[in-house]
This record gives sequence, C-alpha cells and structure tokens, in this order.
Amino acid sequence: MDSDGLFNSEEGINALNQTGIIPWGAISIVEGWPRFIDQDGNGIIEKGISINDTKDYKKLGNTQPRYNYGIDISLDWKGFDLRTFFQGIGKRDYYPTHYLFWGLYQQPYANTYDHLLNFYRAEGDSEAARANHSQSYLNLGLADANTENVDYPTLQAWLADYRVANGLAIPQSRYLLSGAYLRLKNLTLGYSLPTSLTDKLNIGRLRFYASGENLWESSDLKDFVDPEAIGSGTLDGGQFGGYAYPFQRRYSVGINLDF
Repeated sequence: MDSDGLFNSEEGINALNQTGIIPWGAISIVEGWPRFIDQDGNGIIEKGISINDTKDYKKLGNTQPRYNYGIDISLDWKGFDLRTFFQGIGKRDYYPTHYLFWGLYQQPYANTYDHLLNFYRAEGDSEAARANHSQSYLNLGLADANTENVDYPTLQAWLADYRVANGLAIPQSRYLLSGAYLRLKNLTLGYSLPTSLTDKLNIGRLRFYASGENLWESSDLKDFVDPEAIGSGTLDGGQFGGYAYPFQRRYSVGINLDF
C-alpha cells in the first residue's frame, strides 16, 4: 500500500475507515497510527483480492534480485600477490516482516532497537509516571511527546504481526527498503619466497598468506539482517526472508609448500 503518513487527529481517524486492517481486536486506531492512501476513493482502506481487484493495493517494488554481479581482481608484484573478490546485487526491493526489524511492534516480548525509538507519542507522561522511569529512559526523551518528524507509528505490540498480514505487516511505501548490496567476499594477501631461496632449501615453492571472507558490505539492510540472506531463511511462504544466521566473517593464515 501507499503510505500517507500517520494519523494526527481524531478527525482524520474518523474520516478514513481502516478497521479492516487492524491486526488484532485488542488494538485500536489512535493518533500516530499508519495511514494509507485510499486508492479507489471509497473511504475504506481494504486489501486487494486479485490482480483484477486490487482495491487499495499498489505495486511498490520487486523482491526479485536484479543485476547480480561480481568483481574479481588479482595482482602480482615481486613475490606478493593480492586477490579481491566483490559480489553483490544491483537492485532489489525488500519489506521487513519480522521482529529483527520491528521489535516490539511485532511481538511484545521482542527486543527494542535503537532505530525504533523515534516513534509517535501523542502526549508526554505525567510527573508521577516520569518518576518511575530510569534516567536513561528520560534522557532518550521517551517520556516526552513526540509528534513531529517521527520515523515510526505509535508503539503498539502486534501492529506488525506477520501472521495476520495487517497493520505494519502490509508492505507499504514508507518502510520499503533497498535490498541491493555490495560485499567484499574475499581478500587474500600472499608472499612467495624468491626462487633463489627456495632452491637453496630444495623446495619448489613456499608461500605465506592471510585471507578473510565477508569482510565488508555496503547495504541499507546490514543493521537489521544480512543482505545476502534475504533470499533464504523463509517461513510462512517466504515472509521471513532474511530470518537466518548472517554470513560470518572468517579469517585464516597459512602456507603453501610445494616440493
């Protein structure tokens, strides 16, 4: 769906019927709730049924990877050798649906992440409530009203529950992310002893090397999931793309000895 920001008044909430996309009955639409564009103009936000009856759905992107590429560079100079291998995807769209991104919005017992702290708060806490908060909580401004330039809606558990695919679990333009990435898959530096030395040692070749894998990546997703893993770790029809262990960084040293 196409995002239309967040509700900021009761009048706005009453003017647009979004009750059909409330994830659970215990959740209500309040100030700070996500608001969607009424594509068909009937005053009701509804999920599409088919390609011929899209209602308020709108095509936002494509989750298929496009422009897969790799760059392999090898250099040799006076016994030193260097190899670098970069791999990536030039274009891919990704919408997060699990708690690695949504935290408390997805499950009330999930972690809270730094990127979620700028959420809509219609009013600040009372003095009595503030007295029960830690100083770090107060320093973050979480007890204060926050209605301008916010990144996330009012904090409601289950609002992004993928199991019912309502609320924040409906892919929307506001939180659509780029799944493109560039990763340094391998970097290897080696040095081979000159033949003047290996001949004296009666060996064919002696090479020392150090190598690393998955050393660096550029991606909009790397703070949430491994961008290379979003095509795996699927659950419930693929909605959990990226819910998998990340590709680990690996380091090794060794020798190549030929007789």
